[in-house]
Amino acid sequence: MADALIYSGNFEEAVDFVKKAMRLDPNNPATYLYTLGLAHFGMEQFQQASSFFERAFKLNPEMGSLQRAYLAVAYVYLGQAEKARTELDKSKIETMEMYNMWVGIREVYKEPRDRERLLDGLRKVGIPEN
Repeated sequence: MADALIYSGNFEEAVDFVKKAMRLDPNNPATYLYTLGLAHFGMEQFQQASSFFERAFKLNPEMGSLQRAYLAVAYVYLGQAEKARTELDKSKIETMEMYNMWVGIREVYKEPRDRERLLDGLRKVGIPEN
């Protein structure tokens, strides 16, 4: 439910759902932390978003490269270009993943401003648009 709320632009409400999920099922903290990061990213609270993403990746370093791109973009918006490049290097995003990312983002976010926030950040971090 939190993911649906995030992609429909209801970030604050998504946070409430994630916190409830964490209480009901505390066995998957990396996923919950990542989802909290997405919600804060959507609210343009990039410091909080990056903190949640960092904690998620610390708990689960094997999270996907597409997820790491959000952290790189959060760093870009925080003015931390070097950290963004380092994170992007860690992600090892392949060409097909990049293509899927660009196409998927256009389809998943309901609000154009939310879609553009991420797409603009991806451009700034150096992920080419296909």
